[in-house]
Amino acid sequence: MICLEYLFLVFTVFIAIFPFLYMVSLSLQTEADIFSGVPVVIPDVPQYSNYTDIWELAPFGRFVLNSLIVAGAITIYHPRVYSIYSNMVSTLASYRNHS
Repeated sequence: MICLEYLFLVFTVFIAIFPFLYMVSLSLQTEADIFSGVPVVIPDVPQYSNYTDIWELAPFGRFVLNSLIVAGAITIYHPRVYSIYSNMVSTLASYRNHS
C-alpha cells in the first residue's frame, strides 16, 4: 500500500514539475527547433543567448519591474486590509453574541 502511495506521489510531482522543465528546455532551443514539429526535451546545442536576446527584443525589464511593483503593493497592503476586515467581522460577531 505504501508503495502505491509513493508511486502516486512521484507521479504527481512529475506532473507538477514537467511543464517547468519543458519550458526551460524550450527556452534553450532555437526557433527552428521549436517549430520543427519534433519535440526535443534536451537540445543538442543549448542557446543561452536566448536569455540575453529577450532583454533586447522586448521591454522585459519593464515587465519584471511591473511584477515587482504589483507583488510589493499586495504584500504591503494585504495585511492592512485583512486586519480591517477581520476587525469588522469580529465586531459584528461580538454584537451578535451579546443580543
